Amino acid sequence: MGIFTKLVGAGAVGGFLGACYVFNDPSRTQPSFDSTHMLPLKFEQQPTRQQTVGWLRTFNTANNVLDILVVGGGAVGCGVALDASTRGWKVGLVEANDYASGTSSRSTKLIHGGVRYLEKAVLHLDPQQYNLVAEALHERAIMINQAPHLCRPLPTFIPCYDAIEVIKYYSAMKLYDAIAAVNRGTLLNSYFKRPVECLNVFRKMTHEDKDRQLLLGGVVYYDGQMDDARFCVSTALTAASYGAAVTNHTELVSATQVTVGDEQLVKAEVFDRIHKTTFSVYTRCLVNAGGPFSDSIRKLAGDKRRESLVPSSGTHITLPAQYCPKDIAMLVPSQDGRVTFAVPWLGSCIVGTTDAPTSISWNPRGTVQEVSFLLNSLARYVGPIDSKEVKSVWCGIRPLSVKLPPSTASEDSEEQSSSSSKPLSTKDVVREHNVDVDVVHRMVSVTGGKWTTYRKMAEDVVTAVSTSGMLNGSPSHAATTPCVTENIKLVGARQTAAAATPTSSTLLSEGGGVADDVRRRWESAFGDRAPLVASEAALMASKRRWGSTSDAAKTLPGVTAQSITEAEIRYCALFEHCETVSDYLQRRSRLAFLNVAEARAAAPRVGEVMGDALGWSSKQRDDHVKDALASLVQFTVGS
Repeated sequence: MGIFTKLVGAGAVGGFLGACYVFNDPSRTQPSFDSTHMLPLKFEQQPTRQQTVGWLRTFNTANNVLDILVVGGGAVGCGVALDASTRGWKVGLVEANDYASGTSSRSTKLIHGGVRYLEKAVLHLDPQQYNLVAEALHERAIMINQAPHLCRPLPTFIPCYDAIEVIKYYSAMKLYDAIAAVNRGTLLNSYFKRPVECLNVFRKMTHEDKDRQLLLGGVVYYDGQMDDARFCVSTALTAASYGAAVTNHTELVSATQVTVGDEQLVKAEVFDRIHKTTFSVYTRCLVNAGGPFSDSIRKLAGDKRRESLVPSSGTHITLPAQYCPKDIAMLVPSQDGRVTFAVPWLGSCIVGTTDAPTSISWNPRGTVQEVSFLLNSLARYVGPIDSKEVKSVWCGIRPLSVKLPPSTASEDSEEQSSSSSKPLSTKDVVREHNVDVDVVHRMVSVTGGKWTTYRKMAEDVVTAVSTSGMLNGSPSHAATTPCVTENIKLVGARQTAAAATPTSSTLLSEGGGVADDVRRRWESAFGDRAPLVASEAALMASKRRWGSTSDAAKTLPGVTAQSITEAEIRYCALFEHCETVSDYLQRRSRLAFLNVAEARAAAPRVGEVMGDALGWSSKQRDDHVKDALASLVQFTVGS
């Protein structure tokens, strides 16, 4: 054997052993974050909605122009507002409903690379699917760092009932670990769990499945978990704290291209749905982040190209906590080749999701068939589940994306409006995102993608806008910087001691008058802003009709699914752009997702506290409660 062959062989063995050493030590491939690159906030005190709407209204002439007006306040839209404002652009955002009121609040609450996409990447040698997994595994760690009070690493368990499953899933999860390591996105590495360990962790699980195959053990791997709606709201509030005029309950009514001197602008008409007024906003560019409604927003701006979306419905159900392992999720491979998750979340168990073609609507609902599918998928491993155990049902629409042809000044041809090239099956569409730059209509649209990659999607959008030429006339152009959002923490995660007062610190201390479950709720939902919630409890106590401080910090009567307090409701109304009872029940708290019956029961009291904070008349309060009760229908089974 020649010296060259020996060297090559030794190098190969050394490389293999080195890779094993690196990959088996998670700390070597976990990402590092540099807090010195985190820009200071422009406003330490969170701007209120009244303030941000006021900012937006100032851009009402061609002499005072926004650089970017984002349309859509979901994960990506709020991410774009944060990215663009931290680069130095003048940014506004309009959202017709509430932040995260659509798909962004209706996820499986996982921050994940995508096991299903990994399978497709391997079986079909599909580089698109591989790139999607790799990108998501990198972004996963960034999200957890951005808001550790709202996110956490979550082990996920895959039950194995035959030897082939053990080999397949163990090998796949080790590949998952390797991809995460290569992309510096490691959380913790996967491992095998023996049958007795599996049954100890998950008491509901049977030692054999419904086909009477014995449990041989399980593979455990790590992904992340989040409170999706609160993460989105926090992103919006962080963007506002950097100076972005982000507004909810503001609807884009029209968008017209206008010429002012030698510059092309867009004149947008915006309707404030809270105060029932319409005003103009001038901007150099629109960013269309409308999710399932992106095509309708494009058409509003005059773009007549074919539809770019393949909408897919994803339904989830909420069950009592005992149907999940404690502090560990379970991946349930269904018999039709799909993947279902049973995930512990906020003291309950959520099960999802489905994937089927659907039509686009404002308030989609899960069907009887979808609920039965989810119950049957889980029942294979835990035994029969009575449908009466279902506490809430919700459905989101995935805006799966196909690329558009280039935009031209003349778009009235049959070719432009044809949808013949659009795939018919949701399974044909890769979950990657597309960014469409339409200089003709001064609009950049983003479609597709997934929650975990929201930050990278936003970065790609802002980079596309910045290099499109549409902002060349902006005074901000010379002063802008590259993307910095990898190292930015959201409000609530910035460890700001200024939020605490002696009174609030006392309330949050052991035996300080706030129950442990309430304190944990405040700290997990609001992070370092929890002392401000405690301050509201003390302030409410100073108003005699609210009783003592401890009364304002007590869980609402009849509500067991979440430790909701009057102090929290008041804080959200004043400081978190929470403008309706539905905003609170669905997205500031998550009560509607956890137990729709309890959300109905809580609505009147939520209305009273919000009405006092926001100065509603008795009629306004009653109307808000009535609207909230009507909206809760979407958390029940549809036809």
